[in-house]
Amino acid sequence: GDGRYHGNCSGHVVRMLLDVHQPRLVVDPMEGSGTSRHLCRDRGVNFRGFDLREGFDLTAMPLRDQLPAPTDLVFLHPPYWDIVRYSGGEWGDAPDERDLSRAPTYAAYLALLRRCVENSLDALGPDGHLALLLGDIRRLGRYYSPQAAVIGWDSVRLDGVWIKAQHHCRSDAVTYARDERLVRIAHEYLLILRKA
Repeated sequence: GDGRYHGNCSGHVVRMLLDVHQPRLVVDPMEGSGTSRHLCRDRGVNFRGFDLREGFDLTAMPLRDQLPAPTDLVFLHPPYWDIVRYSGGEWGDAPDERDLSRAPTYAAYLALLRRCVENSLDALGPDGHLALLLGDIRRLGRYYSPQAAVIGWDSVRLDGVWIKAQHHCRSDAVTYARDERLVRIAHEYLLILRKA
């Protein structure tokens, strides 16, 4: 993918998913910089990629309707809440209310994320998996863990959790004067999910 794109996922994550799951079709409905597309192309794996900046809204448009058949693997790396602003920042001239990074509250973010997760699960075949890459968030002295929320939803069945080291975060350059004991967030979760 394009290393200049903020929030770009390491190709190692996608490579491991391809090795473990050996999918025939990979779908990335929030393609971003194109990392998953490039790795699937290099491996000869069928791929379908979509993104809000190109008009596909995973919060409202059925993903399954975009595909020739149910998929083996959906890789979903959604924007995190209130960290990198994508619409009107990384791309486009104006904010887009459908952009998860622009959700006005954490509760609104989780509601949009839930729609994305359920829409992705709906596109899976009977043995398909959703690989959801999420990170925790610290905002104004509070710690938020979207992965904990997702695991609690009744629409998902958790098959496993991979812990990924997080690198090159904007917060790495921030000094937090209020609390020197603050432990920085240095990980992300790759949740391996199936339909409940």
